[in-house]
Amino acid sequence: MRSSLAAAALALLLQLAPAHADGELVPAVAGPLVGGLARYEGGTVAISSGPGGNALITFVVPRPSWITRYRVTTGSLVASGLWRADRFVGEAWVFTGCGPIPFPVRGTVDQTRALVLVGTVPYCDRPPAVTVLRFVPIGLPPPPPVAAAPALPPPDQEFPTK
Repeated sequence: MRSSLAAAALALLLQLAPAHADGELVPAVAGPLVGGLARYEGGTVAISSGPGGNALITFVVPRPSWITRYRVTTGSLVASGLWRADRFVGEAWVFTGCGPIPFPVRGTVDQTRALVLVGTVPYCDRPPAVTVLRFVPIGLPPPPPVAAAPALPPPDQEFPTK
């Protein structure tokens, strides 16, 4: 079962990912997020980009409970938008009992290489709420370590002054 899901994910990714004239795949998202598959809310999504900075995020393998509860399927749209420099600006969809609800989002790739989008969801059955969507890339090496801050002197010593 797992290998057939992986094969389906790869087939969908190859359909979604743009290619150079020589057939080589273009990284799905510009900048530090290289590659086209990411984890999102217990499922797997494909992140693809196209001409003019267009970006599309769709489910490859939806979260199992969402398949029956919200009728999410392979290919269901999660977000679409444009890359403007290193910022994503677009629209995402939240899946609810009222159906998919679109809402504006903005975001960027964080220091862990995850794409993080933020927006306010206008829920149909409760007050609007700020929502964070986090897409964690699959199969990337870990980010380089962050340099440690210099140690502070012990509390009984003063900071050196010039």
